[in-house]
Amino acid sequence: MNYTQYFIEFTYLAASILFILGLKGLSHPESAKRGMHLAEFGMLMAIIGTLLSREIVSYEWIIAGLIVGGALGGAMAYWVPMTAMPQRTALSHAFGAFAAALVGIAEYYNYTHGIKPVGDLTHLKMGAMGFEIMLGALTTTGSLMAFAKLQGMVRGTPLIYKGQNIFNMLLLATTVGLFICL
Repeated sequence: MNYTQYFIEFTYLAASILFILGLKGLSHPESAKRGMHLAEFGMLMAIIGTLLSREIVSYEWIIAGLIVGGALGGAMAYWVPMTAMPQRTALSHAFGAFAAALVGIAEYYNYTHGIKPVGDLTHLKMGAMGFEIMLGALTTTGSLMAFAKLQGMVRGTPLIYKGQNIFNMLLLATTVGLFICL
């Protein structure tokens, strides 16, 4: 694998982490601006990684996505009132994180269905894809929960149960173990 491919994998992983940190920053008014900047930089990293990919044969879908996304974002910016801006931001983060997770899933699909040679799927690459998918899905879920709380669709008090931290740590350990073993 060449350095460009390592850089692309790094940008996807960094984007996922930055989305999570951005979401965390949105949890308090004092850190919301910093959270937005982290999420924006995460999206920039994801875009750079995608555009550097050698697998892009044609840029038509990218241009179409830019036009559709720009139109939707412009409409949201025009019609969403300023008082609902945190909800809109949380929803935008969810879409970005979901896109990052889908990129990881698409990469995995390419390797497991013969589109890319399975011999190129190293443990490092598999781990990076696994973390990308996990962090993208986690950020998507967190962003949707933030949207629902801000919109008043779910209560703001956390759901806590006995043994929650142990369960979460076991789930994380299992997930990381699967990334390493596969």
